[in-house]
Amino acid sequence: AYLGRMLTNWQPQSQLRKFTSRFLAITEIGAVLSCSGKVTELLDDNGSLCARVEIQATKQGGTAAVIGEAIVSV
Repeated sequence: AYLGRMLTNWQPQSQLRKFTSRFLAITEIGAVLSCSGKVTELLDDNGSLCARVEIQATKQGGTAAVIGEAIVSV
């Protein structure tokens, strides 16, 4: 949910074309998470410019808890 919120704070939900995520580690109650993303590729989707974005939620201390990918129309 945090990764989805990060993406929709950047672009409106209507611009989100694809969103996947995979859990890597248990996140304890009260854990502090940091979400980040990096544009890795620009794509042409039937005339619409889209960005492929690698996303992740990291626990305090640097351990990745969730990783994923999104395609966002920009």
